[in-house]
Amino acid sequence: DMTQRIRGITDDEEKETTRGILVDAGEAAIGPLERFVTQQDEGVALALRVLAAVAPAPKVLEVVLREVARLGRTYTRDPEKKLVLLTWLREHHAGAGGPAVEEALLPLLEDFSDDVRITAARALAALAPGEKARDALIQLLLRDRDNARVRGEVLEALAQLGADVKGHRPTVEPLLVEPFFLDREGRVKKRG
Repeated sequence: DMTQRIRGITDDEEKETTRGILVDAGEAAIGPLERFVTQQDEGVALALRVLAAVAPAPKVLEVVLREVARLGRTYTRDPEKKLVLLTWLREHHAGAGGPAVEEALLPLLEDFSDDVRITAARALAALAPGEKARDALIQLLLRDRDNARVRGEVLEALAQLGADVKGHRPTVEPLLVEPFFLDREGRVKKRG
C-alpha cells in the first residue's frame, strides 16, 4: 500500500526507489498521491515532489492550495505539515497569486504557531498578494508587536511587497526597527 510505503520510508535510497516507481506509474499515481497529501501528516514533501513529476503545475498548485485552505481552518498541534505546504507554495509557485491563494493563506496569519504565521507571511509576499493581504499583514504586525521574530518577518514581507501602511502610520511607525523605515508615501522600506 502506497501510504504505508511513503510513511515508512527513512533512508534516501529507499526514497529514490519509491519516487522512481511512482514517477513511472505516471498519471495513475496522481489520484493516490492527492489522497496521500490530504490524509497524511508525514511524508508530504516527498509526495509533493513525486506529484510535481507526474502532474502539471496547475494541478499540484490546486492540491496544495486545497490542503492549505483546509488546514487553515483546522487546529493542528503539530505545525509541520502546514510549514511543508507553505514552503512548497513559496518555492514552486511564486507569482501564482489570485483570490484562491489569498483565501487559503490569510487564515494562517492567525495560526497559534509563530513558525506558521511567519511562513504564511513569507508565502503571501512571494505570491504577489493584493490589498487584503496587505491589510492582514499589517493586522498581524499589530497583534504580534511584542514578538520580535514575527514582527521582523512581517516587516520583511511588507518591504518585499513595497506595501504602504496608509491609515496605520501612527501605530506602525513605532514598531519599525532597523533596517526598516517608512518612506514619505508610507511604504515600508529596508535600508542597505
